[in-house]
Amino acid sequence: MQFLAIILILTLAVGCKQGEREDDKKGGDSNSPVFEMRMVDNSLSPDSEQMILSLKGKDGNPTQKTIIVQKTTVLDVTDVETTSVWARGDIVGIDITLTAVARKRFDEFTRQNIGRHVAIVINGRLQDEETIKSEISLGEFDVRSDWTPKEARLIAKEIKQTSKRRNK
Repeated sequence: MQFLAIILILTLAVGCKQGEREDDKKGGDSNSPVFEMRMVDNSLSPDSEQMILSLKGKDGNPTQKTIIVQKTTVLDVTDVETTSVWARGDIVGIDITLTAVARKRFDEFTRQNIGRHVAIVINGRLQDEETIKSEISLGEFDVRSDWTPKEARLIAKEIKQTSKRRNK
């Protein structure tokens, strides 16, 4: 039963159309971390990669934006303490709360990088790009996408389960 749940989660994650890397067009990378936050770069280098962010245009039609993302992570699934899902109208998100150690590191990181952009990568796919507007000292933030509530719950559960396994 647990094996089927994992297959369902992976199938759902691969099937989501929020964002895709060029190599995902060939089936994706099953070894991709469940959750990562990385810095956005201005130019391509050996330490970065191009990723595609799928968005809804003002007219409601899908559009894509190419983002250059550093390969080094700022946060990953081992930094996550808890997750929860919320919905406001058509917008669905996942609240992420960091561990105490990650909270301190993230506080310093956000203080030093106000005005810069970060990328949220889930299961190897670019989900969101955000500007750091202020210091985040509480260690809590959310990730929004055009997920259904069910998709968001599965992703949040996968992040939480992977985090618990890796933090043991």
